Amino acid sequence: MGVVPESLDTIKPYIEAYNRSSERSRGTFFLIVVAAIIVVTTFLNTRHGGWIDQRVRQAALSYAAYEPQDSLHTGQVAARADFQDALQKKGILTGTQLKDRLESLERINADAQLVRMPIVGVAFDVNDMGIVAGATLFFLSLMLLYANSRERDNLAVTFARARRASCLPDAYELLSMAEVLHAPPKVGDEPNPPRVDIPILMLFVPLIAQAIVVGYDLATTDYGKLLSAAGTISVMVIETIFFALLVVLAFISRRIILDTRVIWKNANEETERLLASDQVLLP
Repeated sequence: MGVVPESLDTIKPYIEAYNRSSERSRGTFFLIVVAAIIVVTTFLNTRHGGWIDQRVRQAALSYAAYEPQDSLHTGQVAARADFQDALQKKGILTGTQLKDRLESLERINADAQLVRMPIVGVAFDVNDMGIVAGATLFFLSLMLLYANSRERDNLAVTFARARRASCLPDAYELLSMAEVLHAPPKVGDEPNPPRVDIPILMLFVPLIAQAIVVGYDLATTDYGKLLSAAGTISVMVIETIFFALLVVLAFISRRIILDTRVIWKNANEETERLLASDQVLLP
């Protein structure tokens, strides 16, 4: 593109440094989303009244009212008729089979109350999920904040260096080609802000996951106090603190992302002015 190759070579290390920082931000973004999905999935599988819990209740209800016969056709099941048909389709035709199924479901339900963390394999009680999830999401959100901050600073330094080297249009084009989340406009195109701001929404994914856990724990506080009143209150306080910290980090990261977009916007407008005034040569 009409610049002296040596001019562009002088800022090549800056471009590479920015691209690496941008990759770190994207990787941390995706890691947070995965962690939030794991938290919500664990919550759904272990909550009171969830699918596993309902299967245990239904099987227990059926077994309690079952009068041992040769098959379910002649036995009495207190569950709904459609549940009886479902049992038959699963090959459960005797009271012994139904009892075995109930014991199997109870084991699954009991195992679900002990959550094992992926990769590290550390196990913790489901009642402590608010603390563990909050700490994990807080750490990842903090790393994202630092990654976004470094990405913003590296972008500003790279464009400043490109201005001094008189190769801003080339630098803008090279940087924008590798950018994904910020989606800077191409030179000459009209800015077209997306209807759904995915990067900003992703900042609040860990916040939503933690809110689900805290909200459910708050609604079932009475159940927890039956086991340990002090333990329940401690968990509620700590997980609520993590929730508040996640709110703060989300809004700080949002401000950093908006600042980064301003840097992109200013560089885009300056590049268009340079091209329009023929201060750089077109290919």
